Amino acid sequence: MPTFILRTLGPRTSHDSVDTAKQKLSEIECTISKKERSLLKMIDAEKQLVEIYENAKSGKGKDVVVEIVVAILHRSNEAELNKIDLSNQRLRFLPEAFGKIRGLKVLNLSTNQLQMIPDSIAGLENHEELNLASNPLETLPNAIGFLHNLKILDESSNKLETLPDTICHCRNLITLEMKLVFEFFMEVIELPLSFLLIPNLSNLEFGIKRYDFWKIWIYIYI
Repeated sequence: MPTFILRTLGPRTSHDSVDTAKQKLSEIECTISKKERSLLKMIDAEKQLVEIYENAKSGKGKDVVVEIVVAILHRSNEAELNKIDLSNQRLRFLPEAFGKIRGLKVLNLSTNQLQMIPDSIAGLENHEELNLASNPLETLPNAIGFLHNLKILDESSNKLETLPDTICHCRNLITLEMKLVFEFFMEVIELPLSFLLIPNLSNLEFGIKRYDFWKIWIYIYI
């Protein structure tokens, strides 16, 4: 090989440097492979959750549904499942075991037939966005106060008459939507005194037309 080419290439790389470079490449490939597997598991887990509720809708027993959910929860721990959209699935219940998806940050349960939310929701300690719009919910569990990282809560088009006192513990709550709630009951909603203690709440949406506001009493009670 001509000398000028050798000078251009520079000094010969040591075996240790080559081995180190190979190890780094192997680590990069391994990391990419893990991320790909994690993404595939996350997509698969979400599809299976939808299938669970399809089975429940068709009449299979609640216990069977819970068992399947628990199996998926074990898988979701590896997949780091952080977002689930189960809107418009005609869901009638939310299994207690659902609260075991610790890394879940966004949950959309809008447009279903849920009449209650289980206390196990307290286990969603990293949760940031919860959409419960368009369900026949009359109350929220006190356990919602354990969602300390919750930033967005949508309760629009429900039958809520009040909020639990524990709502004040959702100290990172920024947006609370309760649009059209007033159409479902006596046009009165009670907000607990603790409601005033939410420091970051800056967007409170009732979706009320200005000329209809006189019909609606919103008051704080002790």
